[in-house]
Amino acid sequence: MPACPRTACPICDRPTALTPTSRTGYGALAGHKREKKSLTLCPGSMVQLAYATATAWQEQLPEDSGPPAANGDASSEELLIF
Repeated sequence: MPACPRTACPICDRPTALTPTSRTGYGALAGHKREKKSLTLCPGSMVQLAYATATAWQEQLPEDSGPPAANGDASSEELLIF
């Protein structure tokens, strides 16, 4: 399972995911807003940055992961949300 790199936006300094691009070793900042209720994207959206600037790597969830069992049998690891 590949990991998703995250880095700070150079404009607004919010932690944002880097989406893969065709350029090797680089990712584009995912589209994000400066303010939650704003209708416009941050000017730093879609800027390409090197993966070396990543400050964290977030593991993706498995494809077949669904909601935990309703009877409470889910392990504590399954209930963690990052």
